[in-house]
Order: sequence, then C-alpha cells, then structure tokens
Amino acid sequence: MKSVISLLDYKEFPELNVKGICIHDTGNSLVGADALWHARYLNTQHAKNRGVSWHFSVDEIQSVQHLPIDKAGKHAGRIANETTIGIEICVNSDSDIEQSHINGALLTAKLLYITGLPISSVAQHFDYTGKNCPELMRSGIPFTWEKFIDQVQSYLSAENITNGVREITPFLEKSMSEIV
Repeated sequence: MKSVISLLDYKEFPELNVKGICIHDTGNSLVGADALWHARYLNTQHAKNRGVSWHFSVDEIQSVQHLPIDKAGKHAGRIANETTIGIEICVNSDSDIEQSHINGALLTAKLLYITGLPISSVAQHFDYTGKNCPELMRSGIPFTWEKFIDQVQSYLSAENITNGVREITPFLEKSMSEIV
C-alpha cells in the first residue's frame, strides 16, 4: 500500500491524547471519491465550514495522511476527537471496496504497533456517537466488524509487521516543512 501525505494546516489544532483508533467509512460512493479525492475535499471551504478533519483516508491503493497523529481531528464527537486517530475507509463505487478495507486493517495494525495501543482500543464511529458508521462494514460489506478486527490482529501477529512499519514510520513523522 502506497503512503501519501496531504496535511491540513494544523497549527491551530489541539494536541491529541491518543487512546484509540476510530474507524469510519466515507459514506461517499461517488465515482473517483478515493483517498486523494478526500484529501482535496478536506482543503475546501465546505469542509472547513463543516469543521471536519481526520487523520487518514485509505482506499484500495493508498493511505493518505491529513493530520499528524499527535493532533486532534474532528470526526466523531468530542471524546473521540480528543482521544482517537480517525481513519476513513473509502467506499467509492469504482473502487475495490474489499481491498480498501484490507488496507484499512493494515493501516490500523501499523498504527497500533507504532503507538503501542492494544487492539481493544480500535472502535467504530458508532461506538462514540451511535451513528451507523462504518456503515458498509456494519452491514457485513465487504465483511463484518469482527472479521475486520481479526484482519487487524492477523497483521499484528505477522512476522512482517515490522517491515510494514518501517515503510510507514517516516510517513507518520514528516512535518509540514518537509512536504514538497
């Protein structure tokens, strides 16, 4: 999975007290609404007016980081915003939705490994606000929440997790000044 950085101007964002990871799906089935599309969206006036932000968007090809993992986003209510890394899994109709969810599980495992958080700290947006999100996974598409968590666990247990973490760590540590 390719990693891309498209950070928001986060200077005014509060610090994040990371205690978990909150999983969403974008709810956006528009053709072309992949991770880069959502990176562009977060930089629009519409997104700024709505006051939304999250840490990563992931699709079948790549993950795109929007915020450093030590800054709070606005993705699932006050408690989740102050304590969780937000991951949006893309569900655009022209994508391989199953691969997007597999990549979401891999990104989640890498973040758990890097932060030292337990797998029990991974939650659905639903768990914080009651919103039916991640909607597709909650309905069993492409697989259930339980299977997603099993997938995350399998990546954490895999001998090659450290190789994957080596690939993503520089990506997580870049600052705005280093981005061309």
